[in-house]
Amino acid sequence: MSKTATAKTNVVLVDAVRTPFGKAGSLYSGTRADDIMVRCLRGLLERNPNLPIDQIDDVAIAAATQTGDQGMNIGRSVSILAGLPKTVPGYSIDRWCAGALTAVTTIAGGINMGAYDLAIAGGVEHMGNHPMGDGMDPNPRYLAEKIVDNDALQMGATAERLHDKFPHLLKSGRINTPWLHNKKLQLHMRQIKFSQI
Repeated sequence: MSKTATAKTNVVLVDAVRTPFGKAGSLYSGTRADDIMVRCLRGLLERNPNLPIDQIDDVAIAAATQTGDQGMNIGRSVSILAGLPKTVPGYSIDRWCAGALTAVTTIAGGINMGAYDLAIAGGVEHMGNHPMGDGMDPNPRYLAEKIVDNDALQMGATAERLHDKFPHLLKSGRINTPWLHNKKLQLHMRQIKFSQI
């Protein structure tokens, strides 16, 4: 006998912060990835002083190369370094370019099924400290057995391939996201209060 879920929990994105884009040799080239993420978390908390940090149920942070300053369970370590209580757990996700989005959808799923009430999701990547493919040692079978093309193991080549395959997603060289410019959505997002979560 199959069961159907009848309860529904609305998931609300309350706020979002990000760092500026950096480039080789720029202002952030000497900054650790975990410190960049700590600043994002602190910025989020500063913008939302009424957020009950002791009620945060989890923190999910993605990083593609989880070594060095992006290692050591970056989700947990940046939570502690940002000043969240040590009782707030955290975990890391490694899903390459889809990591931060996976962190958001995983946390949203947890909220929707009632496991969390309040959680934080995000991602960080310091390409200056961790160049694409750095330290990777893919199984030789991938190429020998032609399981994937050679460029599938490099995110830059994958991005170019996706660009060529889905040109309708791009407009004037920028991602076409009409929802990002929706005035009603922006106004709604500003009106959301933590008490509604």
